[in-house]
Amino acid sequence: MCVELAPRPHGPGEDGRNDAQTERAAVPLSELSLTPVTATGLFVVAVLAGYRYRLVWKAAGPTWQLWLFGSVAAACLLALGFVPLGLG
Repeated sequence: MCVELAPRPHGPGEDGRNDAQTERAAVPLSELSLTPVTATGLFVVAVLAGYRYRLVWKAAGPTWQLWLFGSVAAACLLALGFVPLGLG
């Protein structure tokens, strides 16, 4: 599985494809990683969103806020759990 990130420069690529075929570069998911600073930021966001989720839950607040804070916390924790940490 690949993720398309940025357009490649025009011209034939190293694989011999022409301009129309090299419009966008595909980066394999195996090259996707988090920096330590990004991982720390995601962790802080997850903790703060989880705390807000708990406050809204205890106060029996609006359901949309539960979904918002719960989804943000879950997305951050899933990213931390499944995207490798790049240390180099």
